[in-house]
Order: sequence, then C-alpha cells, then structure tokens
Amino acid sequence: MNIKRLRGKDGELILTHKGLVFATAERFTAELIEQTKMIQTARLGTYSIGTGYRAVLRLNDVTITDQEYGNSILNDLGRGLMPELGFQGKFRRIDGLTERIVFRNCVLAGELDYTGLLKGFVWDMELAINSVTDEQISLFQTHG
Repeated sequence: MNIKRLRGKDGELILTHKGLVFATAERFTAELIEQTKMIQTARLGTYSIGTGYRAVLRLNDVTITDQEYGNSILNDLGRGLMPELGFQGKFRRIDGLTERIVFRNCVLAGELDYTGLLKGFVWDMELAINSVTDEQISLFQTHG
C-alpha cells in the first residue's frame, strides 16, 4: 500500500488531555505505518502478513496554554501512568482545500523534556496512535 505523510501548518492544531485543550502546535507530520508479523512455514519459507496500522505524529513548536493540565500530565507520569492525549489538526489537500484529522488516545513516544511542560514554553513531541480507524487510513491514502 502506498501511504504518504500528512502535513499541517496553520496554528489551528490542538492537543487535549481529559477532553480539554491544554496545548497548541504550529506544525505536524502524521505518518501511517503498516504493522506486520513474520510467519514461517515448514517448506515454503517465511512470509510477512499485515496485522494492522499504527500512526506516528510529530508535532513541532508545541506550546502549553493551560498550566493546570501541564501539571496533570506531569503528575500522571510521576505515578507511572502514561497520559492519553488527543490531537486535532488541519491539513491541506492536493486540491488546495483543508481537511481536519482527529486522533484520540495518543500516547507519548520518544523523549519528553519534563522541564518543558510550562505555560508558554515551546517544545517538540512525538505521539503514537495504536488504534487507527478506516476513516483515518482513507485520509492518508486519498490526501497524503
């Protein structure tokens, strides 16, 4: 499957925690990754079969707009709980129009600078989405 990346940059990208907006982002890149599993047969060899999809979001210039929710995320991390975040953003289609994409139940991936969770502080982050809907997959196929 030929799946491309979605990109957005318009200042209308938001992050939510527990249903409330706590941060904005200036740019994002979303990439859909096909997950596979290797199967070995007795005589015929090894095959790779698709088991689903995973999306990775890379957000640039993320700014905390609500300090209370920034602190809530830090508290969850301090207790060993991975906070579930939501992301909503617009991306420009090939025909020049914009379309909104929404990801729910995102988890932090990669490194997070704990000192950066301050209101007004700008940092970059990466999120992973392990459950991707058919509608989201079609956005990557059609507009990526």
